[in-house]
Amino acid sequence: DSANFQWWKRPSGVAAVCLGLLCVLLLAGIIGLSVYYNQVIGHYYSAERFQTSSLKNLTKERDQLKTSYNTLTKEQDQLQTRYNTLTKERDQLQTSYNTLTKERDPLQTSCNTLTKDRDQLQNRYNTLTEDRDQLQTSYNNLTKERDQLQTSYNTLTKERDQLQTSYNTLTKERDQLQTSYNTLTKERDQLQTRYNTLTKDRDQLQNRYNTLTEDRDQLQTSYNNLTKERDQLQTS
Repeated sequence: DSANFQWWKRPSGVAAVCLGLLCVLLLAGIIGLSVYYNQVIGHYYSAERFQTSSLKNLTKERDQLKTSYNTLTKEQDQLQTRYNTLTKERDQLQTSYNTLTKERDPLQTSCNTLTKDRDQLQNRYNTLTEDRDQLQTSYNNLTKERDQLQTSYNTLTKERDQLQTSYNTLTKERDQLQTSYNTLTKERDQLQTRYNTLTKDRDQLQNRYNTLTEDRDQLQTSYNNLTKERDQLQTS
């Protein structure tokens, strides 16, 4: 009984214990690797499905390993085979992990590039939005100035129409005055003609008067001489 109780002190028992511990460590490593692998490829649908299937297989194998651990001494060869299989699967998983890591890096670079492009586009959008707001403000100001100019234009148009009416009235009055002026000028010319005629007639009459005066004076002299001669004759 003592010999059977201390079976683990035998070389085969020690080997079995070591192999069991190794299997436990391997199982823990495989489980940890599977969990890590699940977190890494969680964003890839096809890889996630593959990882889920592998996890189910590993879970099934883990249960089998737990059962086999109780009968470790009887299933040592099977465990060794399974260990080799798990090692091969681990290597495959490591290869898949490395491949996914390699694929992740370009995707991360592309993501960074897209993020940078997005930020640049956002900046351009913000700049364009600011420019649009400034243009809208300028447009509103121009519209207000246009309305003010339209009002001023309407006022000036009204004043122009009033001035045009005044101008037409003044033009009509000027035409009337021009007609009156022409009439007066014609009358003046007629009067001037009549004046010139009268002046000519006056000059002629003056000449005739002067002639008559001269004749009268001569006659008066002759009369005086005759009177003197008569008086002399009367005296004689």
